[in-house]
Amino acid sequence: MGLRRNAPLCALAMSVALLCSGCDWLGWASNAAHSGTVVDSALDATAVSALVASPVFTSPPTAQIVTGHGMLFVTRNGTLTALDEHSHGLVWAGRLPAGATAGTVPMVDTASNTVFLAVSTATQPVLLGFDLDGVRNCNPNLYWCEPVFRAGLGSTAAPATPPVVADGRVFANGASRLYAFDAAASTGCTVVSGTSNCTPLWSSATGSVRSGVGPAAVGGVVYDPMSASGVGSVSAFDAGNGQLMWKGTLPLTFATAAPSGCERRTSLRARRRSSHGVRRQRLWYSDVRAGLRAHVAPR
Repeated sequence: MGLRRNAPLCALAMSVALLCSGCDWLGWASNAAHSGTVVDSALDATAVSALVASPVFTSPPTAQIVTGHGMLFVTRNGTLTALDEHSHGLVWAGRLPAGATAGTVPMVDTASNTVFLAVSTATQPVLLGFDLDGVRNCNPNLYWCEPVFRAGLGSTAAPATPPVVADGRVFANGASRLYAFDAAASTGCTVVSGTSNCTPLWSSATGSVRSGVGPAAVGGVVYDPMSASGVGSVSAFDAGNGQLMWKGTLPLTFATAAPSGCERRTSLRARRRSSHGVRRQRLWYSDVRAGLRAHVAPR
């Protein structure tokens, strides 16, 4: 049961029109595999020109708006806000610790009834989760929520990245490791003041993290692009135990986006620097369980 009210808060018209076109958009590129697309046949050149944008907040959002469970989730430094996707009224607002949210994207997990996101604090990235309905660990009179899930991502400062949820686990990057947690907070967690403080089910070494570049999960495998000593790479980990399945080196400096994939193929966009400037390229990995086989197409 949500804490809904009709408030004079209007969602950004362009974002709402694109996101609420008939399906949920649960996180970065829609889902754990990052394979989502949105096509709305009603949005042609004439319709777009008629849309009117209305301000929502005085401070700008720092991440993509995601949708799920009948709500829009808007991230700003210090606050995660849930708006009703039809009335655009406030459902609840969640308190975030001091730090930067640029680079993260909320991830909606309907199985655990939790929305996850990362915050880059002064000492470490922190993974947080809030009750989707605004009930658990929330004040029903103030529409204000505290996290129901909290986990530190290592002990070194690093930028925020998008978490991903698959098969009951939430995966997120620290400064140089990939962490896996129980999304339902049933294993490895201790509850204090309504918040489950969780330790990882496993963690695996990766490389230097980049803001906005997080893992993708599909078919029991977690794919994570990283960079070390100026060399880009992508690693595949067993989602169940964190064992490294394979690691491939990119002929590029670093990935510029989280990978996306399906059961037999995954892809990511990367960047290579040359003496003549920056050239973007797209790498397509086929037969991903067997290892990295890349085809590079310059753009």
